[in-house]
Amino acid sequence: LVRIDRSTGNQEDIFRFTQNDVDQEMIFYFHEEGGEVGKSFVTDTFELIVQNIKNVPIIVVVDIQPVDNTAPVVKNPSIALTVKESIPMQLPLIDISDEDTILSEVFCNIIQQPKHGIIDNTSPAPGSEISREGKRIFQFTAMDSKNGLLRYNPLDLHTNDKEPLRDSLQYSCQDKAGNEAVNS
Repeated sequence: LVRIDRSTGNQEDIFRFTQNDVDQEMIFYFHEEGGEVGKSFVTDTFELIVQNIKNVPIIVVVDIQPVDNTAPVVKNPSIALTVKESIPMQLPLIDISDEDTILSEVFCNIIQQPKHGIIDNTSPAPGSEISREGKRIFQFTAMDSKNGLLRYNPLDLHTNDKEPLRDSLQYSCQDKAGNEAVNS
C-alpha cells in the first residue's frame, strides 16, 4: 500500500497534487507494509500520472532502507560455570540475536571477567594472522560466539584433582547503531 499525503497537519490520502505542492515540500511518501526492519532493503513501486499536454504515466520506484532500531536480544547475560577443562562459549551458554543487524556487527563487552579462568578467541584479531588463543579478551562479536570461536579456559588446571571450579562472567551487547541489548 502506498500513501502519499499532503502535509496539512492531518494525514489524508490524496490523489491529486501540483508541482507547487511538491516544491513547497507538502507531499510525503509513507510506506505502510513494513520491510523497514531487517538486514536488507525492500522495493516499493507506484504509478504517477503527470498531467500537462499529455497524460504521461511514470513508474516511481522507492527503495526502503532498513532502520536499525531494534536492540539485540541476549538470553544469558550472566553465565555461571562449573568446569574442569576448557569449554566452548556458544549456544546455549551465549545466545545473542538481533533481527535488524548482522551478527558480526553486534559487539559484546565482558563487564565481569571470570575469576578462575579467561575467555579467549581462537581466531586472529582483525587485520592480524596471529591467533588470540590463550589471551584474555574483553570484547567479542555475536558472530564469534555463533562460529564457536570463544572458549573459557581455567587458569588453574586443577592440580591435585580438586573439585571443579565454579566461575562466572557477565557481558553486555549493542549493535552498530548503539542499541543496547535487551535481556530475555
